[in-house]
Parts: sequence; structure tokens; C-alpha cells
Amino acid sequence: AVARGRWLGRHLEAQLKPREQRSATELNQYPEEVLREVGKQIREIPELAAAA
Repeated sequence: AVARGRWLGRHLEAQLKPREQRSATELNQYPEEVLREVGKQIREIPELAAAA
């Protein structure tokens, strides 16, 4: 759960940088992937579903 939150945070922070300052990884992030992660329910996240 923490790793997932950090991944989302890194994505959002990368969007604040000018394009020429972003790394190759930051340039190859897709909004669809972020929206899928944000919209997931707890039962769809294995590391959280086990605890619920």
C-alpha cells in the first residue's frame, strides 16, 4: 500500500516539472494507468484485500 502511494505521488510530482527536466520514466507515464490505480477498490488491491 505504501509503495502504491509512493508511485502515485511520484507520478503527480513529475507532472509539476518542466518536460525537459523529466526522466525517461517520468515521460512515459500514462494517465490511464494512474486513473486505474486511483479508482481501485480495496478488494482489487491484493496487499490491502488480505487485511480487510
